[in-house]
Amino acid sequence: MTKKFIAGALAAVPATLLVLWASDPNAGGDWPMWGGTPDRNMVSAMKGAPTTWDVKTKKNVKWMAELGSQSYGNPVVADGLVFVGTNNENTKDPAVKGDKGVLMAFRESDGAFQWQDVNDKLPAGRANDWPFQGVCSSPLVEGDRLYYVTNRCEIRCLDTHGDGNKHSKVIWKFDMMEEVGSQPHNMSNSSPVSYGDLLFVSTANGQDESHVHIPSPRAPSIVAVNKHGTDITPLLSNAEKSTVIETTAGNLQADLDKELSDAKVAPATG
Repeated sequence: MTKKFIAGALAAVPATLLVLWASDPNAGGDWPMWGGTPDRNMVSAMKGAPTTWDVKTKKNVKWMAELGSQSYGNPVVADGLVFVGTNNENTKDPAVKGDKGVLMAFRESDGAFQWQDVNDKLPAGRANDWPFQGVCSSPLVEGDRLYYVTNRCEIRCLDTHGDGNKHSKVIWKFDMMEEVGSQPHNMSNSSPVSYGDLLFVSTANGQDESHVHIPSPRAPSIVAVNKHGTDITPLLSNAEKSTVIETTAGNLQADLDKELSDAKVAPATG
């Protein structure tokens, strides 16, 4: 398979490349979650981003680093680090073999690999965890804590500094298949968002391979998890994607899925 690269962190470009533009590094600040902010507005304050680049000559490319063969989650940038999900086709650790879901961390200044969080594939295979898709979640970073959804339908909280030995340091994890009965359809891919002490995550619960039967119809579509890993509160909706926190007419609300259900709840109370 063709190897995938990360060349910094902010925009997807042809030939499976992601590019950190060679412009003012302080112009746009960090990009600590999918969409940049809780309202997922997707607007960056970055100035002077080039409209052309050349990977071979490195024109307008600051650095490149190899990922696996596929990568679906958008990179996030926070506190001098770049985090991105991929698979294990270009393994960073020879002891880790086979298909895995991998979250990698790189140094923002020069692309040096820092650490990775590795997840085994689910035994059900493509029904819950499609082969070689890696980690499809874009992490949320707050301070020295990183939150993301693994390919195993787990919410994980990691220390952004890793364990000091090229591996992740897990603070806590919450298995949504075990705890709330979720049966993800093909892949778990939610990108977390937070409000106060609550973390909002889609469970990816859905249809089986027939695209007709729902194996776990009573499982919640969204869970709100205390950032300390306790007090799990299911929020029922038809949402299947990532949550948005927005303000409408002066009222704060969690928009569970603008495209599908447009269901809205008060973030603090459900």
